[in-house]
Amino acid sequence: DGFSDFVNKVDWEANFAEASVSTNDIKRLYSGIAPDMKLDLQSDFRGSLNDFTLYNLDLQSSNGLVINGDMRFRNLIEDSDNFKISGDLSRLSASNQRLKDILPDVLRNALPPELNQLGIISATGTFDVDANNLTTALTAKTALGGLKADLRLGRIQTDDMTYKGNIQAQGFDLGKIAGMPELGKITANLNVD
Repeated sequence: DGFSDFVNKVDWEANFAEASVSTNDIKRLYSGIAPDMKLDLQSDFRGSLNDFTLYNLDLQSSNGLVINGDMRFRNLIEDSDNFKISGDLSRLSASNQRLKDILPDVLRNALPPELNQLGIISATGTFDVDANNLTTALTAKTALGGLKADLRLGRIQTDDMTYKGNIQAQGFDLGKIAGMPELGKITANLNVD
C-alpha cells in the first residue's frame, strides 16, 4: 500500500516544460528553503518525493540563482538528518547568499561569511553533500579570480572541519578573502590535507 508511506513508495514521472513555483509552497515539504522566492524551472522529474532526480534541470530564481544540470535529492522530507544532495552541473551561477537561500540549514550555517567576497560564482562540475561531508570537483570563476577544486570537506557542522584534495587558483585574490591585502593575487596548485 503506497499511501501508507506516500513520500517514499509512490514513484513519480513528470516533465516540467515551463513551471513556476513559490518557495513558500515548497517550505511545506522542505523547511530549509528561503521564503518569498519564485523559481522558474524546466526539468524531468523521476522518483519518490523523498528520493528523486531532476534531469536536465534549468532553474532560475527571482533572486538571481541559476542551476543547469542533473540533481538528485534524498531524505529532504523524511529522515532529513540523513539528507544527501548530488549534482552534475553544466552551469551554476550564484552568490554565497543565493546558495544559502536553498541549502539545508546545516550547510547554510557552515558557509563562512568570507565567501560573500567571491561575488557571483559561475561554476561547472559535480558535487555530493550530506550533513557531514561535501565532495566536489568544480571549476569556478569568481570576483576574486578562478578556482578549480577537487576537494572533500568533512565534519562540516563542527569547528573542526577537515579538508582534503586539490585546489588550483588562477589570479585569485587571496589577500582580499584572507583580510591580508599584502598577500595579493596568487596562481597556485595546492594539495590540502
